[in-house]
Amino acid sequence: REGAGGGGGGEKTSMKRHIDKAMELCACFTELPSPLVKIIRDCMEINWAPFGKKPLVLDVHTGAVHAVAWSPDGTKLASASEDRTVHIWNALRNFKLECVLHHSQGVNAVAWSPDGSTLGTGCDNKTVNLHLVAEGYRLLATLQHSRVVRSVQWSPDSKFLATGAKEESIHIWKRGAENMYTLERTIDASSSSLWSISWSPSGREVASGSWHADAVRIWNTRSGKRSTELRGHTSFVCSVAWAPNGRLIASGSCDDIRLWGGRCAGKEEEEE
Repeated sequence: REGAGGGGGGEKTSMKRHIDKAMELCACFTELPSPLVKIIRDCMEINWAPFGKKPLVLDVHTGAVHAVAWSPDGTKLASASEDRTVHIWNALRNFKLECVLHHSQGVNAVAWSPDGSTLGTGCDNKTVNLHLVAEGYRLLATLQHSRVVRSVQWSPDSKFLATGAKEESIHIWKRGAENMYTLERTIDASSSSLWSISWSPSGREVASGSWHADAVRIWNTRSGKRSTELRGHTSFVCSVAWAPNGRLIASGSCDDIRLWGGRCAGKEEEEE
């Protein structure tokens, strides 16, 4: 361990690991005993090592896999690809392909709402598509950006949706009656070419990782202002995730994976 530079003097643990030819570093916390999913170009490897099983490789996609997401109950895995599809895999049936959602252009992001009712996808065609899970992933709504969408994430209570696009603001959408979504707030992150978003467990802050910045930035969702910046990476930050207890933030970059703690991730608790 060593003191983190900038961003309030928190602590970080830097862990270097070269994982085969993985094209994306995904830093992700979970409270469910789900297997680790590793993205390797156009396929995924389900790592069952903690359970004493051999890795399972899913190679149905015909283009690079950009993102994966477990359903809240851990029974389904969604994968988004540049081949213009999102695949839904059933973990209870040995990851049998359950459904394929077709898009007009490549898909960069995928996320389940915490209540399990909706699946969101972010695409190259500058849209966020929301699919109603209970109705066979029927298209519920389409939200518009002016640039390629890179990240889609719900707040912990499923009432708000944060979406981020390349060289554009973070959009905070509010879910209303009958699943109608309205733009609640914008956070100006246009200078950083956004790549990844993660909500704090309280829903009062979001962390972002960017292409043009080697730092993790934390934003107040109420004021839209940047509350802190975590520096230490030497390359762009492609993935961020908040721990369920709110006391750690993981960030993934081409150089390493870092865990930020102390006041860096606990700022929102101090401001209560």
